[in-house]
Amino acid sequence: MNQTAFKKDIKVDFSLKIRREIEILGVKYWRCGLVAVGKKNVFVAVDDVIRVYEKSQSHGLDENSFFQLKCQIDSHTVIRGEIDAITPLSFNSIKVGYIGNEEVLVCCTDSGYINVWFTDDLLRSPLIFNTERSVWGIAIHASKRLLAISSNAHVICLWNLSIFNPFKVWDTDKGGWPHKFFGHDDNIPSVCFNHSGTLLSSVGIDATCRLWDVASGTLLHVYLDSQRGWFVGFINHLAFKVVKRTDSSEKRLKSTPSQVMMTCVRENRINDRDVLYSAENVSNYENEREETTNDINTNSHQDIQRTFLNGHSAQTLFWRNYSNRLDGSNFPSSIEYDDSFFSFYTSTEYNELLFYGTEKNIKLCSIEETVSGIQLLTECKNLFDENDTNQTSILRYIDRINMVEFIPDLSLCVVASQKGKACLVYLVKSVMDCDDGSVLLSYTMVADQMFPEDPPSCGLLGMTVEKIHSKHYKLYMLYYDGTLILYDIKKPVFNMIDVDELML
Repeated sequence: MNQTAFKKDIKVDFSLKIRREIEILGVKYWRCGLVAVGKKNVFVAVDDVIRVYEKSQSHGLDENSFFQLKCQIDSHTVIRGEIDAITPLSFNSIKVGYIGNEEVLVCCTDSGYINVWFTDDLLRSPLIFNTERSVWGIAIHASKRLLAISSNAHVICLWNLSIFNPFKVWDTDKGGWPHKFFGHDDNIPSVCFNHSGTLLSSVGIDATCRLWDVASGTLLHVYLDSQRGWFVGFINHLAFKVVKRTDSSEKRLKSTPSQVMMTCVRENRINDRDVLYSAENVSNYENEREETTNDINTNSHQDIQRTFLNGHSAQTLFWRNYSNRLDGSNFPSSIEYDDSFFSFYTSTEYNELLFYGTEKNIKLCSIEETVSGIQLLTECKNLFDENDTNQTSILRYIDRINMVEFIPDLSLCVVASQKGKACLVYLVKSVMDCDDGSVLLSYTMVADQMFPEDPPSCGLLGMTVEKIHSKHYKLYMLYYDGTLILYDIKKPVFNMIDVDELML
């Protein structure tokens, strides 16, 4: 595939649609994830109120047409705020999802109360849950009707909502729930179910990413990192676009396929903490590991990387682990091309991969069933400029990658730091046909356009994506000062043929 064909196939049309101000007061700078969009409405949480706006084609939302939701609580309970003593029912995070075929809005508060509102009838009383500690992370599984919430008690609470609703009569006091997942040593900002609802992943301020069995609550694997964890999500392997197909007979391989499978763990190691720990052997891991280099010589990376670097809007943000930038210098204006853009090939086609965000980096990991769990595949390091001299002390305090929106239809995810910058990250893979008839795959991420060009000098209150149809999405970004920015994300109209079908 030539460079032009690749660019047409993978790149999206990304354009600014609306930039305006809305009036919001009372936002606390440490809060985020407070914007969500549903079928009918845009939801914005400000202090202890959720504003329910009507959508507007020309303005994004109709500021003159909204009503308010307040947190509903159990009667005769004492309310205490863990972080915000003045407004204990202020919202920490909100999320729109589905429970069965019903769209819901899940809202978490500083007091530990959780409300689940049904968006088709917001006058209907919400479901009410309480963890008694400040709650942040929200995970919803539609078909299994599961709700997972993480709290500052360092615990994840799981409810199976299907058992509460056999006849549309909810009984949230039914015994045995919630199930609790113990293991984190600090707060847990993010949790996520896999597609089947059999696994739950979580990331914590304790610098770990954990994998749990949903049915038993068993801790399966622990990945120890060098930075605090702020976001986690599962990505279906079908979201990765095939951008190159090669024949191994045309390439010179320096290692066998069996050796290749572990290349990423050895090449992409930042330090001795950035390794996998099996849950039952966390304290017994040996720090010393045999270092080997099993190189794969392919040219697929050059077509892809040059295409992105030559685009007028493209920024060179892709960095692998071994490119340690210990001096903290800014990104260079150009990068030398090397032979490891797709350096890790495996014979395993993963059903899902794990996307993991820390303070500065985003990581792509595989979930292995035959070996010990979570394996690092690739990493974009220091995604946002850490030496921005215009940052206020508050922006430096909230410099963390904690908002990510996946758009599988476009092989894209939108990654944002709470300090206000965001980036388009493409999900791509390379395929290698071997002489013995087997197929090797290599998955990676390409960080491309950073935006907005002139963000407000305050934090990002929330970011969310609205699906118009499979090839058209809207991106909402709302800042603490009320700046609302909307972008259009579209598949280019000239892409008439799916390249995957041509190559596979």
